[in-house]
Amino acid sequence: MAIPSITIQLDKPRRLRLGMGVSVAFEQLTGINLFTFQKELSATLCCQLLWMMFKEEDPELTLEQTARLIDDNADNLGSILKSLPQALRAAQGVKIEEEEDPNAEAPIVEEPAKK
Repeated sequence: MAIPSITIQLDKPRRLRLGMGVSVAFEQLTGINLFTFQKELSATLCCQLLWMMFKEEDPELTLEQTARLIDDNADNLGSILKSLPQALRAAQGVKIEEEEDPNAEAPIVEEPAKK
């Protein structure tokens, strides 16, 4: 079974999948090991992490384009930032809990297609 992803809506549906490749690329870029990191992520680190995940499906995407995608398409930063720990929990096999606000749009957890 492959690592599940979270889907958020920006310019198009974008998958947040925190697999080993993304984790290694993020650590090489920032020096931060996501598996042991205990602090809150800064805006820069959040954007870098999103960029690493988006690049899995859009390899030509730049960090600046990632920031612009978020600024131009996200309803609010809170919903995007909430998706990051959900992607980490999904990668660790932890079930995603229901949203507290029933009117809030929840990211969609997708199980990968079986091969």
